[in-house]
Amino acid sequence: MLGIEELPGSPIPVLAGFVLAAVLFAALWSRHFERGPLEYLLNTAVRHAARLP
Repeated sequence: MLGIEELPGSPIPVLAGFVLAAVLFAALWSRHFERGPLEYLLNTAVRHAARLP
């Protein structure tokens, strides 16, 4: 699903690298933003939908 088989190296270390990168990205994101990117989009859509008659 992630295309791990096509990457060089053993699949386990490559998967561990993906997981580590995702955790680091999430930690950095949460320090700078109150909401995640999907939460922001959903909140924006709901606010716009609430204005509709």
